Amino acid sequence: MWAIVTNGSVNAIRQQAQSINGVQYPKNIFNLWSKEELKAIGVYRVEEVGSHSNSQTHNNRTSGLVYNSDTDVVVQTKSSTIKDDAVQITKDNMMSRVKVQVAGTLSGSDWYIIREAEGGTAAGTPIKNFRAAVRAKGNALELLILAATTFEELTAMTDNTEVDGEQVLGVANDWPELEDFES
Repeated sequence: MWAIVTNGSVNAIRQQAQSINGVQYPKNIFNLWSKEELKAIGVYRVEEVGSHSNSQTHNNRTSGLVYNSDTDVVVQTKSSTIKDDAVQITKDNMMSRVKVQVAGTLSGSDWYIIREAEGGTAAGTPIKNFRAAVRAKGNALELLILAATTFEELTAMTDNTEVDGEQVLGVANDWPELEDFES
C-alpha cells in the first residue's frame, strides 16, 4: 500500500498512474523510483505494523494512516482482540474437527469390520487395537476441549513444537497410525 502526504494530510493511493501537484506520473514510478525520489513528491510506502487474527474469534482493527515526520514513515497499525465468545466458537470448531478426524481415520479400515460382521474373515487384532486407539484418542481430546476454559488452552492443543531438532506434534495433531499396531 502507498500513501501521499500533502500539507500534513495522509491519504492512501493505489499503485497506478497518479496526478500529483498537477503532474501526471505513470504507475511504474512505484517500482522504478527510489525511496528518496518518491519522497520528493510526497509518496511513501505504508509500513504495516502488527497483524490480524482469525476474524471468527477475534475483533480485528486497522488504524488510519499516520505520518511520522521524525522518521519519514507512514504507518498503519493492525491489532486484534479476542471476542467474548471465542472460547465457545473454538471449542465447537475443534469438536467438529475431532469427529471428522476420527471418522476419516477409521474409514480406511471399515471394510475389515464390515467383512467380519457379514460373516467373512475376522478383522485382526492390530486392526481392532488401532480402531480402539483412534476412538480413545478422539474421546480424550473431546474431554480436553470441554475442560479448557481459555482460548490459549485451546490453541495450545494444536501447536506443534520442536525439541532437540525433532518436531513434536500438538496433542490435537498426534493421532494413532495403523502402522504402529502392525507387527
